[in-house]
Amino acid sequence: MQVIPDLKSKTITETIKEQLEPSVELTTDDFLSYIKLNEYVHSHQTVAADKNTIKTFLPWVHITISNTKRLLSDVHYRLKN
Repeated sequence: MQVIPDLKSKTITETIKEQLEPSVELTTDDFLSYIKLNEYVHSHQTVAADKNTIKTFLPWVHITISNTKRLLSDVHYRLKN
């Protein structure tokens, strides 16, 4: 994971070129800044999110975030907030 300064296509493309192997298969949303990613990875599929997709996918995002927070708190249990 990396923090980038903006969501411009050039910034995202440069980050992908630096961080990912060319053999990667990506699945992303239909954001316009991702338009050139297929030139740098093995395959790039976009998924346009409709209301049904969001309802089935979004709960898993929240579960993943929750599990990650729990894992980090277990690993770093002696750190104070």
